[in-house]
Amino acid sequence: MNLNQREKWILITTLTVLGIFLLDRLVISRVLDYRDSLVSDVQSLSDDLSRDIHLIKQGKQQQKRWKDMMAIGLPNSASEAESRTLEAINQWASETKVDLLSVKPEYRRSDESLVPVVFRVTANGSMKAIAKFIWKVETADIPVCVDTLQINARDKKNKDELSMQMGVSALYRKSVSKEVSR
Repeated sequence: MNLNQREKWILITTLTVLGIFLLDRLVISRVLDYRDSLVSDVQSLSDDLSRDIHLIKQGKQQQKRWKDMMAIGLPNSASEAESRTLEAINQWASETKVDLLSVKPEYRRSDESLVPVVFRVTANGSMKAIAKFIWKVETADIPVCVDTLQINARDKKNKDELSMQMGVSALYRKSVSKEVSR
């Protein structure tokens, strides 16, 4: 096969282009795809690591809070839970300048070892005072939480004055001996 100079250049160019195409398809594209998957994996692992570090820090804070709550301890009777919670509700109302109208405990029967006592709290106050009161309940050191919450405007003209009905649950540990229920 005798090729002239022009045909040789066309053959060399064609083989070069074909070689580059095959090199791209068989090597370069696969390497770049693999690199992209590695970058994606590194980013995913980095996000996981950041989340895990955050959880560890949060866990340390929660362990401290748990130790503080356990130091206070769960009450062993309904009356002890009632007195602790009533004292705390009165203190929170005083600190936040909420006007307590009524606080009524409701006892629930339970076969579980942890039993709730629900306090129906009715109060009036400004929006800021009510918000602070709710915050105090939610961040309390004693084992209580908000069960139900209803907030209404007391006056149609002054929207800042609110009335609140709230259910606050307090836990106590049922003692082994039978306690007289109320």
